[in-house]
Amino acid sequence: MRKAWLALDDDGNGSIGAEHFARFLGASGTQGFDFTLMEILVKMHSKGMGKKINYNEFTQWLGQSIYPKEEHFFRHDSKKNP
Repeated sequence: MRKAWLALDDDGNGSIGAEHFARFLGASGTQGFDFTLMEILVKMHSKGMGKKINYNEFTQWLGQSIYPKEEHFFRHDSKKNP
């Protein structure tokens, strides 16, 4: 999660908005990219329906998508984790 956050928060100010997601996906202002859906998604996952989300909101939103809870348990049945 931390690596994904650092890739999106390219200006290092501790919050990301729709423009950060769009820039990460390769969109630029010259392409006429429609930010509407990304703005709605960010608002849905920010406290107070703001235009930006912080790291905690980001991990609550996407954390389970990237690392499901069941994968966090230590496993003893492999050669990597004897």
